Amino acid sequence: MTILYGGAFNPPTIAHQKIIHYLVDHYPEDQLILLPASSSYRNEIISFEHRKNMLKLLVGLLKHPIEISDYEAKQSQFRGTIETLIYFDHPLFVIGSDQLLAINRWISFPRVVEDNRFLVFPRSGIDGDDYLMNHPILCHYRDHFEIVTDFVSIEASSSAYRDDHELNMIPVDVEDYINKHHLYEVK
Repeated sequence: MTILYGGAFNPPTIAHQKIIHYLVDHYPEDQLILLPASSSYRNEIISFEHRKNMLKLLVGLLKHPIEISDYEAKQSQFRGTIETLIYFDHPLFVIGSDQLLAINRWISFPRVVEDNRFLVFPRSGIDGDDYLMNHPILCHYRDHFEIVTDFVSIEASSSAYRDDHELNMIPVDVEDYINKHHLYEVK
């Protein structure tokens, strides 16, 4: 099976790192692909190359082979997650429960849910299972979502780091890379 973990990774945080470790530990026989979003996805995203290099630092010591895909970086415009999932032949797609709350706004909803499977990691204060069961459309596709219950979420986000430069949110190697390349500097 292929597991696809997409995101901006702008920058990759200790939460991303913990999810990657979980995936490696719980799915050791499966192919894990990290998919940084295209720099054109949102204005505040730094270059794909910097985010790819930081992800390499994040996974560098893991013995499990992890691919970092440039698929979305090569796209001239974002055409929706559904196109990416088709390209990767409908992998198990990793999302956070915060993304679950917004999935109805994804391009080609509900088809993106009908045709794919999702591994949902918890975020503080969001009951993903309750949301699925009470959503008028998603409740029909509950079996397309696997809610991770044995994972303790970490309150570390890329946006919080960019806003406040809280160093406890990113691994030291990533912090060193950011400082060396003068990324996310306060203007």
